[in-house]
Amino acid sequence: MIDLARHLHADGVIERVLGRPLPVVVFDMARPGWEAHATRAANPPALIEDFTAWLRAAGEI
Repeated sequence: MIDLARHLHADGVIERVLGRPLPVVVFDMARPGWEAHATRAANPPALIEDFTAWLRAAGEI
């Protein structure tokens, strides 16, 4: 999933299809806490600033 999200960002698919760059939030219900690592790895840093701030406020990271 991380590689797929990177590919979609790099090729501009997300922006072209959805009209603007949006983050891909990657999660696995069986591995709580993995979301922060996976989402950071899958997205350009600027796109996940709000997500990272939310995780910090929730005490997840």
